[in-house]
Amino acid sequence: MSHTDITVLFEEFKNLKVAIIGAVMLDTYWWGSTDRISPEAPVPIVALQKLEYRVGGAANVALNAASLGANTSIISVIGEDADGRNLSALLSDHGITHPGLRHVKGGIYWIGQGHNHPETFGVCTY
Repeated sequence: MSHTDITVLFEEFKNLKVAIIGAVMLDTYWWGSTDRISPEAPVPIVALQKLEYRVGGAANVALNAASLGANTSIISVIGEDADGRNLSALLSDHGITHPGLRHVKGGIYWIGQGHNHPETFGVCTY
């Protein structure tokens, strides 16, 4: 495949309409430092320095398609809460249409990255 063929291939993405169906997530990263362990439980105490939100799961797949120039929409279920509104706003910010999102009551799950790296955690809300 020549350089011209690849350029044409990427140019054609703007003519595509893509619908992503799947579980979307709001990935939340809490960046900070730890210098002690809680006296109540064996968990690190984190001094929060930065909070970052990103689209995750099927929303990340939609972001990739949109980044390539495709007209992208998503069909999924999100929480009827602040995190759901934040995820919806992030999708809009990235040019991903989402008339197929259904809002429901959801939950928050904390996922630690292991004992060796207690400074960052991912939060997944759906």
